[in-house]
Amino acid sequence: NEGHIRLKWRHAETVLFSQQNRFWFSQPLLEIVNADRVKDDDWGPRAQGIRVDLWGLKKLTGVAWYSKKRDTQNVEGDDAVALRLTRPFLNNRLVLGTTAVNHNFGAGVHDYDRVVAADVELALGEVVPSLSRFGRMTWVTEAGKNCSGGWLDAIQNPLTNGLKTEIRDFSVGDFYNVASYQYYEPNFYTGVSNREADDDFRGYYVETNYRVPTKAINLKASR
Repeated sequence: NEGHIRLKWRHAETVLFSQQNRFWFSQPLLEIVNADRVKDDDWGPRAQGIRVDLWGLKKLTGVAWYSKKRDTQNVEGDDAVALRLTRPFLNNRLVLGTTAVNHNFGAGVHDYDRVVAADVELALGEVVPSLSRFGRMTWVTEAGKNCSGGWLDAIQNPLTNGLKTEIRDFSVGDFYNVASYQYYEPNFYTGVSNREADDDFRGYYVETNYRVPTKAINLKASR
């Protein structure tokens, strides 16, 4: 059985739910939390919890949720909480944000995964007049840190930082371009994300797109 109760106000909405996947939210670059790792899937989501969405509150937009696995045999407990907040400035040309997630997976006080991150998005093409010929030319950067307990405490001198920066909405004539650089230390990602394979990695990505005129064809080259 599944169901939910929804309570709504002018600038907020709260949903209490059981056996529904209400854990997704938009993230900028690092994707430190993945809804599929939280929903306790067994032929459909089984997790239960509460979700709160905020908007238009002093220009603040955000989402927070708490999840509890429904398995009553899990005596050690397994729950998670996540938060995402954003605040625009300069008529949406600048957006600041923060993301955090904490996952308790055992009975011990130090058995948890925890990652916090901060991000900035700046429309360079709308702020710097000389760059307007390249379109909006948005620059996005997110940096995060793994603050987990338990397994991370057992590692001597752990490396726990992650960073990704990207230029998007960058056009030159009929060519639309994206360029990014990422740097992940060996112990950055946790089991709350689905990107553990990106640990201990640094590199760049460049993409160019050309939209063929009058045809529903896009040509893309990436490296």
